[in-house]
Amino acid sequence: MSRSANFMILSFSLLPTEYFVMSSKGNRTIGVVNGPEKYETIETSFSELINDINSVNPNGKIKVNDTEVAVELFLGGDYKFLLMGMGMSGATSDHACPWCKVHELFRWDMSKDLSYYNEENTPRN
Repeated sequence: MSRSANFMILSFSLLPTEYFVMSSKGNRTIGVVNGPEKYETIETSFSELINDINSVNPNGKIKVNDTEVAVELFLGGDYKFLLMGMGMSGATSDHACPWCKVHELFRWDMSKDLSYYNEENTPRN
């Protein structure tokens, strides 16, 4: 007998929980979907949750019992999730880094300043 299931879990942690932040005890699940691991699944299944999260980001505060609390958001996950969440291909693609825009043919070139590939208007091409 075989069972095939692809559960994607959207969760959050509070950093002040210290060492619990990297364990299941420190994570709070806010969404679960059983579907293929691809960008479209995240986009359709978690869109409402992601919109709620993004609404917190611009002002960096939430209201708890009539008190405003400062919040700083960080995106985390394994490499596959980070690429998928940003609509990127796998680790062997031309642009495999979610943080920079270096094409795979130029990853060896250390002659450029770090900011060269991180300019705001630099496309992934």
